[in-house]
Amino acid sequence: MDEKNRSKALLICFIFILLITLQPTQLQGKGHDYFFHLTKAQGEEYYTNEYGEIKNTESYPPLFHWLASPFSFRENTFYFFTLCLIGIAIPMSLFFTTGRWETVAFYFTTSSIFYFFEIGYYGQAMAFLVVSAMFFVKNNFVRMLLVLAALLSHSMGLFFALTVFGALLLKESGLLSKVGAFLACSGWFPVNRPDEVLGTEIVRGASDFMSLKLNLGRLVKLGVEIFPLPFMFMALRGFLHRKELHFVLIALTAFAFGTQNFRGFYVIPLVGVIGLTYYYQDFVEKTRLKKWFWLTVAVYGLIQFAVWWRYKSYCFPLI
Repeated sequence: MDEKNRSKALLICFIFILLITLQPTQLQGKGHDYFFHLTKAQGEEYYTNEYGEIKNTESYPPLFHWLASPFSFRENTFYFFTLCLIGIAIPMSLFFTTGRWETVAFYFTTSSIFYFFEIGYYGQAMAFLVVSAMFFVKNNFVRMLLVLAALLSHSMGLFFALTVFGALLLKESGLLSKVGAFLACSGWFPVNRPDEVLGTEIVRGASDFMSLKLNLGRLVKLGVEIFPLPFMFMALRGFLHRKELHFVLIALTAFAFGTQNFRGFYVIPLVGVIGLTYYYQDFVEKTRLKKWFWLTVAVYGLIQFAVWWRYKSYCFPLI
């Protein structure tokens, strides 16, 4: 990766952080788990949520709060720390995997993952940072340390870290090479299609843990907001063309986990922007489609921003 690419990637990060900080102070960071994480970072043992329920913070994985604690003496410094985590650390970690500034641009525009983190899902953001670091770290001992860090980050951090570690080992052992060659040379795209998606819920399996639970709203959210289907298929094509099948395995595992907990779906764009970068390099960059591709990315980036702003201004009105 060259210095020019790195500078462009950092510039995109700073532009989006600046854009987010322009919102009114009353709206900054407000969202689902924001005050819970702020309270725990400040060392408080108990937290009272918006329903008046008292929650114990001690049982939550502590890695994010250890790192955020020095910045929690004021709310605005805590919020700035979270922006550095989700707006610089995670996208730059993905950048180190591809070496292309476009990966960072796709992170902010083609998915709602950045805005999902911004409204307070900081423990999961820390876990995703650890997982994304495993993409470019080659030393297995360091990867094992990252697995431990994932365990200390979020309740599902260990699961995804082990999934990524296992997928990387499968790739490096060569066990996926023959399958990858077949998929790359065929027109077949592996897509999970439940028997019916119009029902309220589909439940299969012998236990709650193993059952498949899908509904139309959740599928629409995945294919329209979290990582839109056009970008999803472009990413898949990019992975198959380069025979990077371990990323496909990670995404499919995330899809399966997302049927139990919708947060699992956000791993798909985390790896998807890497595949989208490959697709752009291999099929778009040197063609006349380039300007139309970037126009589509820009339009969808504006849509993502508008949806996020609507949520913040509607759920947290400035009174």
